[in-house]
Amino acid sequence: MNQLSSQTYPADFDLVIYDEVDSTSDALRRMLVERSRAQTAVGSAPKGQSAGEGQTGEHSANPGAAYLCCPACAVMALRQTRGRGRLGRRWVSPPGGLYVSVALDITEASRGEPALSLIVGLALRAVLAEFIVQEQAAAPGALDGPQLIQLKWPNDIVCARGKLAGILVEAVQLTPARKVAIVGLGVNITPPTGLADDTARSHRSGASQDPAASHASAASHDPAAPIPAARAPLGPATPAPQSALAYLSQLTSPAPEPQRLAQSVLAGIIAQYRIWRSAGYRFAQFRQDFNANLALLDTEATVSNSRGEVLAEGIICGVDDDGCLLLADESDSLLHISTGEVTLRRQRA
Repeated sequence: MNQLSSQTYPADFDLVIYDEVDSTSDALRRMLVERSRAQTAVGSAPKGQSAGEGQTGEHSANPGAAYLCCPACAVMALRQTRGRGRLGRRWVSPPGGLYVSVALDITEASRGEPALSLIVGLALRAVLAEFIVQEQAAAPGALDGPQLIQLKWPNDIVCARGKLAGILVEAVQLTPARKVAIVGLGVNITPPTGLADDTARSHRSGASQDPAASHASAASHDPAAPIPAARAPLGPATPAPQSALAYLSQLTSPAPEPQRLAQSVLAGIIAQYRIWRSAGYRFAQFRQDFNANLALLDTEATVSNSRGEVLAEGIICGVDDDGCLLLADESDSLLHISTGEVTLRRQRA
């Protein structure tokens, strides 16, 4: 595991970049545990002590103080050897993608914690859309980024070609008084060498995709809630095959370098996290934005659990104030889905 470099970011960032790592989330977890132990051991040692190998910047004076002073720290790798997805699945992570994990303090998030993957998804979608908008601005008639890039509840970023990025959120109780979320991101930038577009769907790139890392219950029934008016999806009328993958290089040229994309993505996530934190970790104020960019609206879908058992079926109507997926069932009652894997059934007539 060779460390390439460490880069000094604004005061919020402490980013370490590797050429190869087992998993960015695991590497970040180890770093956080180390720092937490060091902080306990050294207390509030003054700045100026050894920063530790590869760490620079004013907030890396010592491992413990670095963690306490830094609202967010992150690990990035050019490739992963043991990247993982939901249910512990192995996800191939060759050069050509963005693999980064960031730690966010959720000690006081409590009930709002399950919505973090949606909050991060909004930030990631906006950054990716902005890259495409910049490149397509001069192309007459081109589909602009905000319409092209959408959110697939609860943790994927998709476009007409398929899945572009995924998010995995894992909670870590560092100490009895400190809890953080390790947010793993995988973005497909360019296809691996020798991989044709037609076979891209068999490749799985990303730090991973756990659809609802911390959601508790599966579904609740709300027969009294009004059914939202049906809306056509902002994306393509016929979604791409659910197993298809998309790459930024297919949507914009030249595709951004991983390091450049990481800077924009991390900045976007931190900005969104601050808004969420200042709102008391509530999702309600993000609901409208999320629904405006939600893929598969007015589409019949099935929600299943990790064993493939069907939890609910119905028409996707958006998300509620807690970030739960809203499904209208056959009796026109709304189901509030807090966890599960969404698959398409058929388009509503």
